[in-house]
Amino acid sequence: MTRFHSMLMTLVLASAAFGCDATPVEPESGMVVLYATVDQHRSSGDTAALMAPLRRAADDPHSYTSLLAEASAEFGAAPSRVTVRDLSIVLDDQNWIVGFDDLFAGDLEVRFQPTGGGGSHLVATIPWEKVQRAGAAIVVNDATFDSDALPEADRAAILAGDFDVTVHGPAGAEFAARRGALEMTVPIVFQVHP
Repeated sequence: MTRFHSMLMTLVLASAAFGCDATPVEPESGMVVLYATVDQHRSSGDTAALMAPLRRAADDPHSYTSLLAEASAEFGAAPSRVTVRDLSIVLDDQNWIVGFDDLFAGDLEVRFQPTGGGGSHLVATIPWEKVQRAGAAIVVNDATFDSDALPEADRAAILAGDFDVTVHGPAGAEFAARRGALEMTVPIVFQVHP
């Protein structure tokens, strides 16, 4: 089984290491699986973009709020920081596309958007060269998201789970022509810090 499939199927919770003051508390990391339906085709001038708000399945035990609650229990207090280094984007079974290069025509971005906020925050950029080689699954190991780098209101929203996740980029000709719905799964590994 590949590392990707293991990550997709398993919620990994690292034990918190409590000890003397010289021993740092290890962050708790957990996989949160999100799902999206792309059903919009937005155009602005010469640029077409696809945006997919991601949703959590109501009965999914891999929810972000569950992860925060478990981390709070381990740490004895609410987490103060969240980082992301690893995530994946998977095209679920489609009958009209083969890979991401059928859907998009340039770099992709994964962003967190605090609910009610005016801006969004970059989690990862996937260059077009990687998109073209990806087929139906992209694995990212160099995401750069850190909640400590955000304005305080947005940081608080992320720590409370009050945000959406978007995947967007320039629309490829195939999607632009069909304007059809598309299903994606986006597993994200969150590192939750005390």
